[in-house]
Amino acid sequence: MEKLFKGLIGVGVIGACVAFGGGVVLGSDVLFEFALAFCVIVAACGSLGLIGLRAMAQLGRPEVEQAVQQASRHAAETGAQVTKVGVTTGRRLIPSIQYLFTFSGRVTRKEYWIAQIVTGVVTIIAVLWITIDASYLMPWLLLLITAVVLVAFGVRRTRDTGVNQWWFLLALVAPVNLALVVFLLLVPTDEFLDSKF
Repeated sequence: MEKLFKGLIGVGVIGACVAFGGGVVLGSDVLFEFALAFCVIVAACGSLGLIGLRAMAQLGRPEVEQAVQQASRHAAETGAQVTKVGVTTGRRLIPSIQYLFTFSGRVTRKEYWIAQIVTGVVTIIAVLWITIDASYLMPWLLLLITAVVLVAFGVRRTRDTGVNQWWFLLALVAPVNLALVVFLLLVPTDEFLDSKF
């Protein structure tokens, strides 16, 4: 079998040389170009066959076979570990997403500050993106997400100050909404809120 592949390589190389020489001497002709391409393909097939044959011979050796089995076991173990990490990460990610978008519970003043800063930066980036090119959907989606997060954190922070959560609707009134944000940023947590109920 090895002789066959070596023969294909030899025929392809010789044929390519003849076709190239004929094309140069007699002028560029479609027939010579086709012959050159065919000979190059024959030589490439012979080369690939010879490489495959030698690779198969190497795989038959016991030490190579043992190394391949060890590598496949290692790959399987690594794949199992990556799957575990992915599942663990997913279990950690879902509560984080729920924390951002839930309206129940409370958030501290520090958490509210962080939410205001992060959503402010994201909003600035999204608005700049929209001013550059408003045809993209992503900046509009970012603005919607930040709005929902801000409302969720605002409701929870209003509850944390000891005020009824419905007072957060004052954010819809134009002059009052700035005062509400300042109130939520500055008023400390109501330590006695849980004892009132």
